Amino acid sequence: MTKQELIKALDSGLDVRWSNDSYECFKDTTGIYSIICTSNDSMIGIFSKDMKRTNIGLNDCYIKEEQSKWKIQLK
Repeated sequence: MTKQELIKALDSGLDVRWSNDSYECFKDTTGIYSIICTSNDSMIGIFSKDMKRTNIGLNDCYIKEEQSKWKIQLK
């Protein structure tokens, strides 16, 4: 998933995961894109403060439900 696809998916409220279903990506109420591990509640920002660097591998992000359908719509 590209940076733009990830942002669009999260802004649209889609269920985005990273690496496996335990890692939920989300946009918080202040507009920060983050990821949380549901098994231990650890959390990290997806992007650096200036939005230029990533803290995770974006290629490992996916939409949990109807993955192929949404991938086509995001492009």
